[in-house]
Amino acid sequence: MIAPTGRLSARSAVAAARKRSLQRLLNDPHVLVSGAIVVAVVGAAIVARAPSIGVLVGSAFVLLLLQVVLAQRAGGILPRSNRNTVRLAAMLVFVGIANALLGPPGLWPVPSLFLPIVALAAALGRREAIWVAALAGVLTAAPLILVREGHDPATVERAIALFVAAAVLIVGTRRTVSALEDALARARRLIATERHRSAQLAAVDEVGRLLAARGAAPEVLDAVMDLFNRRMGYGYASIYLGDDQRLHMGAQVGYAEPILDFERGQGVLGRTMRSHELQFAPDVQQDAEYVAADAAVRSEICAPLLDGDSFLGVVNVESQKTLDDTDVATVRLVADRVAAALALARERSELADRAEVFRRLIGFASKGHRNARRRLRPHLDRGGHPRPRRVGGGLPDDA
Repeated sequence: MIAPTGRLSARSAVAAARKRSLQRLLNDPHVLVSGAIVVAVVGAAIVARAPSIGVLVGSAFVLLLLQVVLAQRAGGILPRSNRNTVRLAAMLVFVGIANALLGPPGLWPVPSLFLPIVALAAALGRREAIWVAALAGVLTAAPLILVREGHDPATVERAIALFVAAAVLIVGTRRTVSALEDALARARRLIATERHRSAQLAAVDEVGRLLAARGAAPEVLDAVMDLFNRRMGYGYASIYLGDDQRLHMGAQVGYAEPILDFERGQGVLGRTMRSHELQFAPDVQQDAEYVAADAAVRSEICAPLLDGDSFLGVVNVESQKTLDDTDVATVRLVADRVAAALALARERSELADRAEVFRRLIGFASKGHRNARRRLRPHLDRGGHPRPRRVGGGLPDDA
């Protein structure tokens, strides 16, 4: 008999959920450290044949149950920081109870079990490491202070060594965790940069397809500006067309009050017009020539549109964030695509003008030919040859 598909899918979902829950428990550091401490304490109790082993086993069960319950993120019992506090405190209390039950105050057998708890706290954060180490120190030192008789002579030395080991463990763990966190942050930044770069390159390809298919028409330039804003993430972008003496805005996005015209000596665009080279201003406040269209702008990239030595215009990008070399490369690529489209459009226009002149010449020649034939038609025979001329009273001149 075949079970219904819905029932199978429900069972699969339940099995997958259980597997994820078990995997979460096996990867949970609090559960792992608690399990290791429980094994060590119960093992010590069995070896020592402690009469309080039942209490220890019950305490261990409560500790593990608490850790398992708080490990379930879906429970939402406490915020994460508070959950960590409760879980660390429960482990410290369990180790304190184990020491109190397994030996007299001056001869605690398992004070070193505080160290893995301190290491775990240091891995979680500096605040957790400080209060856990302080509480572990109090639990270790309190019996020595309150009960002054029956101490092992080496107990104080062991306590001091334990405190020093905890301090070294905290410093080493924090440095290791900080280094790992920094490496992880750098990796995330690199991944984010690569994703942003990939999105920019995809947008550049789309710009190329638009320009190749439809040329540098005004609506295409508007679409390019939309790609700058929507796909590349630039808040301000514009294209100015003209020559290296004067530029007029062709398209823009992001500006409430854009500057419509730029002269040769005006702003970063003017510097681009004079040099025919890309200009990059990482901090526009430090650029004396910068002309602001929006006070919130922080960085600017202005790339020339060149066809050989001919200056066709600029692609200008501004941002409220600091732009970098990746953005420079992207703007340069887009400028090259736009310049190629503008150059092709100019060549097409020149070819169209030449074709028009040629068409007019052909029309003029054709019209002149028709007029000449119309005027000569009375003097030609049916074969298009000149009619014979008559001389002296009607005799043909070849008679």
